[in-house]
Amino acid sequence: MTRSNNERFQATERKIVDAFIQLLSEKTVPEITVSEICRLSGIHRTSFYLHFQDVYELMDQIEIRLAKYYAALFTGHAESYN
Repeated sequence: MTRSNNERFQATERKIVDAFIQLLSEKTVPEITVSEICRLSGIHRTSFYLHFQDVYELMDQIEIRLAKYYAALFTGHAESYN
């Protein structure tokens, strides 16, 4: 089983993303630190770095996932009109 398929790994990643999004409602990306994300999500810094290199890679991965999600919605919606 790869790390990305491991339920605990995925749960930790969700915690990181959720904490980052919560912090985004309070401050800008350059103001957000890995320490804040870890404290808010209840994980260790080493766990954060198993998932992302830094806050900017985390932000980039969220953007990629959102783009894929919306592309899938668009594709599904477009097919229903054919």
